[in-house]
Amino acid sequence: MADTEKFADIITADIGGTNGRFAVIRTNNDGFSVLENITYSCADFPNFAEMMKTFIKQASAHSINHAHLAIAGQTTHSQAQITNIGWQFTAHELQKATGLEKVSFMNDFAAVARAVPHLKPSEYKVIKSGVTDDSAPMSIMGPGTGFGVAQLLKVGTDYKVISSEGGHASFAPTTHLERDLWAHLKKATEHICIESVLSGRGLARIHNFLVEYAGSGPNGLTPQEISSAATTGELPSCVRAVQLFLSILGGVASDIALSHGGRGGVWIAGGIVPKIYEHIGNSDFLKRFGSKGIMSSYLTNIPIHVITDTNSALIGAAADWRGNQSSFMNAFEGA
Repeated sequence: MADTEKFADIITADIGGTNGRFAVIRTNNDGFSVLENITYSCADFPNFAEMMKTFIKQASAHSINHAHLAIAGQTTHSQAQITNIGWQFTAHELQKATGLEKVSFMNDFAAVARAVPHLKPSEYKVIKSGVTDDSAPMSIMGPGTGFGVAQLLKVGTDYKVISSEGGHASFAPTTHLERDLWAHLKKATEHICIESVLSGRGLARIHNFLVEYAGSGPNGLTPQEISSAATTGELPSCVRAVQLFLSILGGVASDIALSHGGRGGVWIAGGIVPKIYEHIGNSDFLKRFGSKGIMSSYLTNIPIHVITDTNSALIGAAADWRGNQSSFMNAFEGA
């Protein structure tokens, strides 16, 4: 490494309702590189502090002083709650438990959004080409354990990320089948939100509904079993579930793009869509994305991408940390 090049290492993480992914990221003049990367199952730990202590021990990260963590849930800079498993913790608690000098948090989809400018062409796929408006927001969204939504705005030479809880906005059924799905789900819960259908559990709910609706197919399959069976084509009920899932996603993606003014482009993240990407062409995803009445023309040139890089939130957290460290950024001056 050249003597003039400055670098710093930081612990980042992407913590969802199912898995906790940790990394040691090196930030330098050229960008970011992953030095260590370990994934844990949240079910294997009684609390988040124990998971984080395990990573620091296994990754030999004792010399690192800072951690900036992407959390799937409501966060402030110093407090976090993982929505789908109920873990709550503060920066102070983690600093005391781990010995780290500084711990801070951000929303997981805000971290994914912050990574978008750093993605390489090999780290995403293009569903729909188009023309981006650099002065407009980018809309980042996607289904995983939940459904995340964020915006990314270019501000001068840097970026501003805006996190949200858009996944908990109400699900608006469009077709007769979707209205029947909504009625089916309403039997079990009061609030039917986007996440109720566009998530891992949502995919399972859609499949169970279609099995009951059509009177054929196995009930009780996991999201992984459904996506796998849809890919092989061995279970028609799973193929139908994936196609309905993607059709709903297309409509939701256009709703969010319209709400954001997302002419900077749509980016779909999360663990589900990359696994069922090949089904998009056989679904109504693009038809539903473009079917917004008099606003259909507004959506015509908006490009749509699927992020396939599994490290995006980890890199995004590092980018966010670097962007907020004035003292660190001063180290780059004259490099």
